[in-house]
Amino acid sequence: MRKATAELILKDPDRFAHHDRVFLNNPVVMQGMGLAPLVVLATTAHNGVMLAAAVTLLLVPSRVLACLLSRLFPLNSENPAPEELQKKLLPRALVYSLSASVVYSALGGANAVSLSAAWRYRGGSYGAETALTPDTAKLLGGALDPDKTLELRITATDGFGQSALRTESLAGRRWAMKLRPDGLGVGFGMSPQEGSALELPDGWRVLIGGRSAAEQAWPVGAVFWTPEATNPASLLGFGTWSRVNSALPAAWKRDE
Repeated sequence: MRKATAELILKDPDRFAHHDRVFLNNPVVMQGMGLAPLVVLATTAHNGVMLAAAVTLLLVPSRVLACLLSRLFPLNSENPAPEELQKKLLPRALVYSLSASVVYSALGGANAVSLSAAWRYRGGSYGAETALTPDTAKLLGGALDPDKTLELRITATDGFGQSALRTESLAGRRWAMKLRPDGLGVGFGMSPQEGSALELPDGWRVLIGGRSAAEQAWPVGAVFWTPEATNPASLLGFGTWSRVNSALPAAWKRDE
């Protein structure tokens, strides 16, 4: 657009409100494709490409058709009467309405979510997905080994095909201490799963003299180095820390 034309539009935008452009003032894009629900759909490369294709296939044809209609039903007056304006703009409004109706998925005004579950022994592979239904018990496995830790994966899928995953670890039989049959591993509070290792269930801590191993490693007065300018209290979960020097944002000293 030339500078002189842009200045005229800025001075008197109402005069040029009815002028069409293929890539400007398109209500399908401005009020349809630009809305957050559609942007959220582009969470993967595949969805992003499909959304871009939808924009291309709807944008160009709708605007070209609207421009042709504007030539067939031109506004001959700079200040048309409301009746004439409504009559002239009605064909273009119908084009935009039909285009916008294609953009939105037909979900009946409400989204829906389906749930499925799969399980595995820790370190193994997940089995087949089992669909979950409300108020109905589902048997996910047969005879399970009570000494092995299970990992349960719940998948939620909505009407747009978007999925969210959540994984939970389920400990089997509780043990105060248990050795592996080959003697090459020990578990506290659980059956050991790995060789040459000391294992604890998720959420357990190692305390030495009533304090965690991390607190023993960084006592009061110790300096903690981190590649991020983040207070170690949020990383380690204990202590009061201050920067050693403003010029060294990665060095923190434990005060208490």
